[in-house]
Amino acid sequence: MNFIECNAEGRFVFVGDTHGDLDASKYVIKNYPEDIKVFLGDYVDKGLHSKENLDFLFNEREKNPKKIYLLRGNHEIPSKNFSRKYFFWSELKSKDYKQYSKIVEDFPLVFSVGKILALHSSLPDIKNLDEINNISSGDENWAKILWGFVVSSDYNSFLNKNVPQLNRIDFDRIMGQLNKNILIRGHQVVKNPVAFDKRILTLFTCSYWRDDIVANIPRRIAIADFDKKREINSIDDLVIKII
Repeated sequence: MNFIECNAEGRFVFVGDTHGDLDASKYVIKNYPEDIKVFLGDYVDKGLHSKENLDFLFNEREKNPKKIYLLRGNHEIPSKNFSRKYFFWSELKSKDYKQYSKIVEDFPLVFSVGKILALHSSLPDIKNLDEINNISSGDENWAKILWGFVVSSDYNSFLNKNVPQLNRIDFDRIMGQLNKNILIRGHQVVKNPVAFDKRILTLFTCSYWRDDIVANIPRRIAIADFDKKREINSIDDLVIKII
């Protein structure tokens, strides 16, 4: 199933790319045991503990399937053709490659709660949420969810022109069709995590950026507390924490 939807009750913790940062994943699991935790993908590569990080999160999800959701990111695409700094898949033995491929291919693409939509990268061009379960691996909307970049003057970040782009006009149109107010995503490394009039939040929850280089931005998570605020319509209604 590509799409997960939860009732807007209780607290939800959203976690950006962890990229082999096992310490970040353990921190979230330890400090938010009763909350629903939504990880936005990219659990391997870049950091020092890719396999351990994916194993840890998968095992925790198996123990608490209604408390932990692992979305799929572009680094959860089994491939031996990634560049050298993305080493996880290329270093796996054949048996392990098949095992981990099966695990990540079952990860959902999109999570929804209240007026919040969460995914790894960018919005698919759809008119209703039911269409998400019709998205097939490799198609245009699949690529947007896993690879797309947000184009915004708020984000002073490297922009890969070879991947799908999400501009403000398309963002407003698609979010209006889906009746959603906030997009929580990962994928891009940005100093200012907020864009589009406080409607997009980009989270990066990893100490490493490229080739084990320490990232120059803090590890961030976001908390949506529906017990305190029934209507969450903007980033101002979330709690953004540095861990």
